[in-house]
Formats: sequence, C-alpha cells, structure tokens
Amino acid sequence: GSGTISGSLVNTTNAPVVVTFTVTPSANGCTGTPVSFNVTVNPIPTATASITSQTVCSGAITPIILSGNVTGTTFSWTRDNTSAATGIPASGSGDISGTLTNTTSNPVTVTFTITPSANGCPGTPITAAVTVGAAPVVSCPANISIGNVANTCGAPVTYTATATGIPAPGISYSFSGATTGSGSGTGSGSTFNVGVTTVTLTATNSCGTNTCSFTVTVLDTQNPTISCPAPVTVSCAGEVPAPDIASVTATDNCSGVTVTHVGDVISNQTCAGRYTIERTYRAT
Repeated sequence: GSGTISGSLVNTTNAPVVVTFTVTPSANGCTGTPVSFNVTVNPIPTATASITSQTVCSGAITPIILSGNVTGTTFSWTRDNTSAATGIPASGSGDISGTLTNTTSNPVTVTFTITPSANGCPGTPITAAVTVGAAPVVSCPANISIGNVANTCGAPVTYTATATGIPAPGISYSFSGATTGSGSGTGSGSTFNVGVTTVTLTATNSCGTNTCSFTVTVLDTQNPTISCPAPVTVSCAGEVPAPDIASVTATDNCSGVTVTHVGDVISNQTCAGRYTIERTYRAT
C-alpha cells in the first residue's frame, strides 16, 4: 500500500501475532532507507463452560469449570436473582461453585454471564443456567360435609388438591377417625364412613416434604326404622306387661342402633281398672 496505514487486523489464531509493516520513503525520485513498524494483534478469547444447564435442590451446584481458546484467559462473571436464590455472590472470577438456596416456593433459574479476557482483549460473553428446585407445597380443599347415601353408612367424596414443586412431587394420603386407610394419590373418590375423618395429604420430592389436612364429615341423615309389638288386651292391671325393649325390632343403615323405652301414657280411663296405655319406644 501507500500513504497512511490504517484499517483493522483480525487474528485468526489462538496466540498473539506480530505484523511487521516495512515503510520505504520516496521523494523527488529518490528512495530513502526503509523503516519497520510492528503491530501485535492479540486473538479474541472465547469461553467454554463445562456445564451450561443444571437443575439442583437448594444446596451445592455442580461446579462450572471454565476454559478458553487462548492461553492465560481469565474469566469474570455476574449472576441474577440474588434475592430469590442466595449463596453464590452476585459476581466473581474463575470457575463457579458454591451453594444456592431457593428462598421462594417456586423454581428459580439463576443465569451466570461469563466474560473471557486475554491480553487486554475481552471476548464474547456466554451464559450458564442453574435452576434451583423448590420444596413441594401441597394445598388441601376446605373442610367437607355431606350426607350419607341412602341405606348405607357412608358416602363417596371427591375433592381437588394440588401440589407444586421442582421436581414434580408425588402425593400420598392417610385417613384417620371415622375412616382409616392410606395410599398413593389424594384419596379423592374414596367412600367415607359416617362421622368425622381427618384427611392428611403429603407431597414429597427430592427437595423436601410438605403436608396439609382437612376433615370430611359424613352426616347420617337417614332415620332408623322401628317395629313395636302388637297391641295386647288384659283383664286386670296386674297383667299389664312391663316395658321390654327386646320385644322391639329396630334397623338402621348404620350399625349400633339403640332402642330405649320413652314412657307410658294412660288415656281413655273410664274407671280405676279400665284404661288404655300407650307405650312409646325410640330407636336411635
């Protein structure tokens, strides 16, 4: 070329390259002594992360090891979501390691932005993401009250419960009280006995466990049936039979029906020995 030297130089290698310009002056047809100028062109460093995406529970992350194409490259980095995931500082240099603690009930993704630098030349930043899992949270429905199914001592009950967390949690249930049992899932659709049952739901994942509970009350809305002995007629007061609950037949949709003698009421008395006794029994 001729004249002033300007423009750009791009190093296509991974090491500094020295470019020598030899300049020969000339005036009035006379050539002067050549002089040389050196320009050192440093390469643009790149960064490579050993792992660019990972998911962990609150705790230690898998260390992110950084390397570059240029010998002597250094790495500086920053990160986001410093309040939602505490532990590793907001900025640093070199390989990335340490612990992250999720302070929320939802998964948090922390993005590290890494910038390489070598020989005073910064390279193009890269990113590495760490998703910090959330311990499970299970939500129960409100307490439930329902009447029994006709001629049975219970009722099937359906309800909706939700669980969140990363990884997705599993749910199990346990029943105590009027109904007992346990199993996987929420237990929705199970048949509950008359009375009060406490339902406890447990959500579990690798990051922890969470429980909630509610009650299912099944009301016995069906009255028992009762059959009394046939009327009897006696000739004198001494022959009036004593109350006898064994002579009464009672049935109910639930076991444990109880018969009691409520009392006797005298009516239609025309003389001391002539009257009617109305005897009442109750089944509960």
